[in-house]
Amino acid sequence: MKMPAIDLGKLPPPDAIEALDVDTLFAERIAELRAALIEENGSDEPWNAVLRADPLVKDQTVNSYRELLLRNRINEAVRAVLLATAMEGDLEQLSADFNLNRLEGESDDAFRARRQLAPEGYAVAGPEDAYRFHALSVDATIKQVSAVKGEDNRVTVVLLSREGNGSVNAGIVAKVHEALSPLSLRPMTDALYTRSADITETAVSIRIEIGPGPDAASVEAKALAGLQAYVASRHAVGVTLNYDGLIGAARKADPVERVTVLAPEADVDPGVMGAVFVTDIAVEVVRV
Repeated sequence: MKMPAIDLGKLPPPDAIEALDVDTLFAERIAELRAALIEENGSDEPWNAVLRADPLVKDQTVNSYRELLLRNRINEAVRAVLLATAMEGDLEQLSADFNLNRLEGESDDAFRARRQLAPEGYAVAGPEDAYRFHALSVDATIKQVSAVKGEDNRVTVVLLSREGNGSVNAGIVAKVHEALSPLSLRPMTDALYTRSADITETAVSIRIEIGPGPDAASVEAKALAGLQAYVASRHAVGVTLNYDGLIGAARKADPVERVTVLAPEADVDPGVMGAVFVTDIAVEVVRV
């Protein structure tokens, strides 16, 4: 049974990382200083006011900032050893235990996703995630891999590129096929086929109606940002660009009266071996 991959971005913040506030640290230090003076002298007189010009206060101010920097460095050290937050060289160190190297030009996010799949690499490439891991390890321009199992043990590995509309050139398709072909890497019974995703291109046109008050330019900018994020998330193999999803993304620009999708006229389903690429997003804001 395939286990769903954990969404690292939805993990709760680790307890080892603490929230930092220099004013809190300063107040704690002043309270400790008062307590020490009272314990030693029976009173904190004549020092009983927090005056910024007081040498003791200046000392605690400086040391509060030093403590803040130290605690932040500890937070950064914790983040450096967590897969969800490690970056650059730290992420490469975390990946070394799987004998995994960063591909040329591979971003942290792409490398992180491949590192998360790395345990699947120990399996012969029969499970879908094993095919995904081995194919993603061929070239950093490969954005996504889907393994579609059909009749007669046919396995079609579908590739989506980060470049252009997502179509993968024949040279990279051939490299992936060659990498997955050795019988030491895949089941003998699998009939392997490798191909680029079929790309369905579409433009998106949205009409937004607003009432008195909201700034039209601001509404347009927010709607455009929401739509860009949504269509980017739908640029994946076998993923439909949903009509309702476009409306929801455009409504990120609240307050709006109505959102109308002028194009496309319905859901755009690319099929299990295809992907949708949005060529243009147009947003029209009308005051009613």
